[in-house]
Amino acid sequence: MKCLICKSETQTLYRDCKDYRLGLGSGFSIERCVLCGTGYTEPKIPEEELGKFYPSVYENYQARKNILGKYLRRKKKREIEELLKYKTPRESTLFEIGCGNGETLFLARELGFEVYGSDLPGEGIVTAKQNFCIDVTPCAAEKLVFDKKYDVVLMRHSLEHINDPVAVLKNIYENALDDAGVLFLALPRFDSLDHCVMKNFSHVLDMPRHRTHFTKKGLLLLLKNLNFSLIRIYGSEAPSFYFSSYLWKIRHQETFVKKFLCLLASPVYTALFLLSFLKPNCMYVIAKKQAVLHASSNESGKDKISL
Repeated sequence: MKCLICKSETQTLYRDCKDYRLGLGSGFSIERCVLCGTGYTEPKIPEEELGKFYPSVYENYQARKNILGKYLRRKKKREIEELLKYKTPRESTLFEIGCGNGETLFLARELGFEVYGSDLPGEGIVTAKQNFCIDVTPCAAEKLVFDKKYDVVLMRHSLEHINDPVAVLKNIYENALDDAGVLFLALPRFDSLDHCVMKNFSHVLDMPRHRTHFTKKGLLLLLKNLNFSLIRIYGSEAPSFYFSSYLWKIRHQETFVKKFLCLLASPVYTALFLLSFLKPNCMYVIAKKQAVLHASSNESGKDKISL
């Protein structure tokens, strides 16, 4: 197949993988671009069939009230506070594509945004309404039609769930973002240490829900091709990803001996986890529709923007 971003050829990286997270299917593979490194989950799954891989137990639809939930809420709040730098004096509008349980929209509303959102028809729509009194548009990202433009469009761990991210970002640029509007992306990083160590068991892949697997190089090339002006890019480690990867690797070994060897190797995996902050498993990008700002990074440990 051809890479959607740079049109180069792809090569098969993994074959015959499973849904290691929920056990809802098998026979999945990943093709990787030889130039920009972007990965694609095969076979392609039609939009109308994707819903079966997002049952009511899918954790992104749940309103978490444990310690992890509190940590994630603080993290989301910090992300929105970063976007406040680009908030206009008037009431700013924010649209989130793939809003899950609606919690991020709730936090954005608390911080002064007028909020809107969309997600696949299903449990997330119900949760957002019940817990946060937010009406979410039930629609796949590829089929969204925007009847107005917004100051901020947010895609927090949703772009990787899309079969054709190029078409979706093009639609955002042309039809969803106001002049000088801001795009915020948060997504797993295919070229992370997590994936390098855990291979096909990496939570970064989460097959078959993650349809496109982005490297830093591939994502920046895509945004550049669509005429976005990059403001900032930085890495962020999600420790739960790494630990999930390790548990999946143990659980899905074919024999007891292999499971036991994985358990014995836990000190090695722990040491590698401590090193994973050097090449984190997630990345965040803030880009602007109007190419007037240049990219910068002034915090230690954050990636410089380069291709």
